[in-house]
Amino acid sequence: MRISLLCLLLSVFLISCNHTIAIRRAHFLTPTVADEQWGGKLMFVVHNPARIELIEDYTTNPPVRNEIQINESSAEVADLLGINNMSFDLNLNIYKSLEIITEGSNTGVKWQFLNHASKADAWVASILLARGSFNETSAKGEEANIESADSNIESKLLGLSIGFVSKHATPYISVVYQDIEASTSIINDHGNFGPYKDKGIHTSYALGIDFQKSFFSAGIEYNFTHIKWANQTDNQEDLALRMGFNW
Repeated sequence: MRISLLCLLLSVFLISCNHTIAIRRAHFLTPTVADEQWGGKLMFVVHNPARIELIEDYTTNPPVRNEIQINESSAEVADLLGINNMSFDLNLNIYKSLEIITEGSNTGVKWQFLNHASKADAWVASILLARGSFNETSAKGEEANIESADSNIESKLLGLSIGFVSKHATPYISVVYQDIEASTSIINDHGNFGPYKDKGIHTSYALGIDFQKSFFSAGIEYNFTHIKWANQTDNQEDLALRMGFNW
């Protein structure tokens, strides 16, 4: 009975004709940069992205585009497998208090402008400037007759983080402003459609703590995100976790 119900649910998700993109909200923007040049950290992150439905049905003529839906669509296969909930972050000090960061699909620079290389008991702060792009595709049908919606998503991020560094932990608060543009092209039995242009703004406020000891690093972050796409708005809050190693 349970297996049959699971198969039914999976089949509903798999034949869904909407097109939804997943946008990461947990940025783990800490206020510190590695003390030494070429120092850094590699982290595995578990988070809950915002899910934005851009196309209600990409199989019709023309495709159905009503109001954008925020966190209301049925799960995608990638959501069921947890793929959209995981990513890797890399931080690498390239010069004094400046580091390169990768955050999922985004790449940028972070500058610690307050008390770089302080070991303990000091206020610290950093700013972030980053951008990135990725593609997300929804598809159904057999190999010879696939209907699909494909979005190219581009993001620009600007962030600020302030915290207090101690020997092994740094509590912090941060805000990240993310400007997002999505361009979606559709291929179905009736022809080619698009590209359709959509624009969103995500503003994420976070309270977190970053732990470091020897080569081990971990973090936990509570984030509250105000999400706006066209005339639709929503608020989303969650906890995110990460762990890895530093050098």
